[in-house]
Amino acid sequence: MLSGSAPRVLLLGLPNDRSRDVCNHLRSRGLSATSVGFDAVPAEFALTASDILVCALDPLDADRQSERLRSVMALPEVGNIPVLLWGAPDNLERSDADLTEYLSADVGVDELVGRLTTLMRYTPIVRRLERELRQLQRLGRNLNRYLEQVDHEMRLAGRLQRDFLPPCLPTIGRL
Repeated sequence: MLSGSAPRVLLLGLPNDRSRDVCNHLRSRGLSATSVGFDAVPAEFALTASDILVCALDPLDADRQSERLRSVMALPEVGNIPVLLWGAPDNLERSDADLTEYLSADVGVDELVGRLTTLMRYTPIVRRLERELRQLQRLGRNLNRYLEQVDHEMRLAGRLQRDFLPPCLPTIGRL
């Protein structure tokens, strides 16, 4: 799948029977999968760049889970990892995060694994592009500062040249 160590998949909020099924399916694909409840994540897990977070939401209990989801998504580590929201209700406020994917509740385990595989393949590419974008932005800022400095020097040179010219041209007689 990916070179290096396999990413850890953290399943959050899955019922026990579905959790076992999904974990076994992911493990059969060579992934490390762990399932916990919403309340266990902040205290028990340190999310790293090699993790993928799958949040399973129950459409019947959307209000309570949306509140829990907001608290999990507010963790600083979550901004750096791919997140797959499984069973996200239509009225859930969507994030513009680059690495957040939304799945409806009726999506099966095979499609979930397919989406996880896609996230794992594209996450390093997105991260590399983000690093390159930050570097290009930094270079752009430096170039702007340099061009402002050149513009200032050119204006100063023009003012000096005008100061050397006489205020009016002298009249010269016939040659």
